[in-house]
Amino acid sequence: MEYRSEIDWIREQSEQARRDYWTAYFKSIGMSDDDAQGWAEKAVAMDNNGCSDQQIKEGLAYREERTLIAV
Repeated sequence: MEYRSEIDWIREQSEQARRDYWTAYFKSIGMSDDDAQGWAEKAVAMDNNGCSDQQIKEGLAYREERTLIAV
């Protein structure tokens, strides 16, 4: 049981690190803190589903472009 909780702890740490990376990335391209955190959550979900960083950037850029066009 202890080993399982250690793996969970490691997994949580790596997910937080990925979330921090994506938040910093989105802030660097001009998003507000709240928007960057929201997009970082989407990026982490895509990462958990096996998408590469490039696929995440392309996929989220496409989603944002569609949102801007729809508004």
